[in-house]
Amino acid sequence: MKSSCLLTRRADMTRQAFREYYECSHAPLGMRYFPFQKYLRNHVLESSSEIDFDVIMESCFSDQVDVAAINHGDVRSIMDRDERTFMTQDLIRSASVDEKVLGGPPIDIAAPGTRRLMLLLNVRDSAIQPSLDEIARPWATDLACLPGVKRVSLDTAKRQVAGYGGFPCAAILSLWLEGSIPSVNALAAPDPLKLETCVLTQVYETPSEELAARYRS
Repeated sequence: MKSSCLLTRRADMTRQAFREYYECSHAPLGMRYFPFQKYLRNHVLESSSEIDFDVIMESCFSDQVDVAAINHGDVRSIMDRDERTFMTQDLIRSASVDEKVLGGPPIDIAAPGTRRLMLLLNVRDSAIQPSLDEIARPWATDLACLPGVKRVSLDTAKRQVAGYGGFPCAAILSLWLEGSIPSVNALAAPDPLKLETCVLTQVYETPSEELAARYRS
C-alpha cells in the first residue's frame, strides 16, 4: 500500500530551512510511530512552473497495517503539533497510488544525492478507454532511452486520502536520473495526457533497516 503526499513549507520559512527541519526532526518522529516499509522525501530543487509545494512524500506500508487507526489520538496530536512548526497544513494533499516501473531496473533504495524529475500529469479526456499506464508506456520507453535516465516509473492516483485537500494530478511519471546529471528535457506528453509541471527533486530515502530500528524506539 503506497501513498503520495504534497507538503508545503510555512510561509515564513525558506525551502532550505523546511528541508533541514523535515530531515532532522519530522522524519525521525514519523518513523517512531509509523511502521513504514518505504519512506521517501522528494525535496523540490526547481520546477518548470510555479508550484505550491516543497516536497513530494511517498510512504509504503504492509497491506495489514491500518494507517488511519495509527494516525489518531495521541499520535495524531504529536504529529499535528510538529507539522504546525514548519508546514502549511491547509495545503497538505494526499492520495493512495499504484506504482509501476515502465522502463529500466526495478526500484531499489535510492542512493544519497539521487535526483528525480517528476512529471505531474492529468488526462484531457476522462472518458478514454485505455488505462493511463497503457497510454504512458510508449512515451516512458522513449524517456528511458534519454542519456542520464536510469529508470522511468509511474504512480497513478487511485483515491484521495480522507481529511486532506484534493490531489492535483492523475499521475506522476518519474525519471530517475543517474550520476551528476542535473536534469533532462522531457519529451512532449502524448494525447490525451496533459503535462501540468516538471519538478526536479532530490531524493531522501531511509533504508529499511533504519526504519525498523526507529519504529517504536
